[in-house]
Amino acid sequence: MEQYDKDLQSIQEARRLAEQAYRAQQEFFHFSQEQVDRICEAMADAAYRESARLAKMAVEETSYGIPEHKTLKNHLGSKGTWEYIKNIKTVGVLRHDEAHKIIEIGAPMGVVVALSP
Repeated sequence: MEQYDKDLQSIQEARRLAEQAYRAQQEFFHFSQEQVDRICEAMADAAYRESARLAKMAVEETSYGIPEHKTLKNHLGSKGTWEYIKNIKTVGVLRHDEAHKIIEIGAPMGVVVALSP
């Protein structure tokens, strides 16, 4: 019965987090490119700082992998990704194709969740 309660708690926690993320998305909609960039850079910095701790936790939880390898993966997933995307425009008019009458506009579209070992 205890596992059943933990499962229900996990489901409720996931719902709560999804609702919280939706509210954040609504606020994020009004942010400038500079604000978005500051947030993304801060997220990358925080993930990078915690790379070793998170790697160790992942290995302890899953009994899979080597902490040092996971740390490197976390470095790439944080700072590496930020370095790749930091100069990409993501807010407002991204592209205006007059010939085809197309205007591409960057806006938050929803919550993205990724689970990785």
